[in-house]
Formats: sequence, C-alpha cells, structure tokens
Amino acid sequence: MRSFAVLFAAAALLPTQGLAKPPAQLAEQILSEAAKIEKSGDLEGAARLYETAIIADPASAEAYVGLGKTQAALDRPKAAKRYFATAVKIDPNNLTALEAQSVHLIGLGDLMAAEKNINRLKRLCVNGCEALSSVLKSYDSALEETRTRVLGKGADGR
Repeated sequence: MRSFAVLFAAAALLPTQGLAKPPAQLAEQILSEAAKIEKSGDLEGAARLYETAIIADPASAEAYVGLGKTQAALDRPKAAKRYFATAVKIDPNNLTALEAQSVHLIGLGDLMAAEKNINRLKRLCVNGCEALSSVLKSYDSALEETRTRVLGKGADGR
C-alpha cells in the first residue's frame, strides 16, 4: 500500500502537458518528498523518488547522493558507490557528495580513494567545514580500527 502512495506522490509531482516546470525545480520538489519518505523509514519508496528526481533532472547531484545513501542503507554498496561517484562527477565541488562518497569509501575500507576526497575537501574548506570534519572523524576511526586489528593494540600501545 505504501508503494502506491509513493508512486502517487511521484506522479503528482510530474508535470502535466502544457504546465511543465523547469527540470531543476521539479527535481527539488521530488527531492523534498523523497527526504520525507526516507525519514519515515521507507527506504525503497525514497529510492524510487530519488530515481524519479534523476529522471526529472539528470544533472542533480543531490538526487544521486540521496539515491546513494538509500542504497547504502539498503545494504547495496556497489550501487551506492556508483551513485556517489556520479554525484561527484556531476559536481566535483559538491561538499555533500564528497562527504557521502568519502564516508562510504571509508566504510568499504578503501582509505586510499577516500584520501583523494579528503584532499579535495581540504582545498574547498580552507577554514574547515562540517563535511571535512565528518569525513576526518570517520577516517581517523577507520585508521584506528585498522591499527588495532593489525597490531592488536590501541594507539596508546596497550
């Protein structure tokens, strides 16, 4: 039943003949609805709405980030990685896309790829920013976990 509600909401946001909205404006409306659906816990429904936003505006990095996050939450890491990469390709300086991709790469254990994004974030956030702080926190945590696993002890040597 919930799927029908999601599809109905998406259909309601699509333009009718002669009353078309600009793609970016339509995508923004769909993204807003997708975020609400995602927040309610309906990840499949949110993913469908993010896909609809991409159809409305294929240049929407935010739609790809949203779809990537839902795919990651649905334990579809390959799809999530692909969507985050597309978002960064569309807008290489999008802090949200860089943060989401970096955190996902760190979670996958690909610290070298995450480092590239960290360096880009450092160039973009000269005075620091939330995206950089979040990624560095995840990165440091992953390094500590790796160090503990490899050496069998924490940073304090115990």
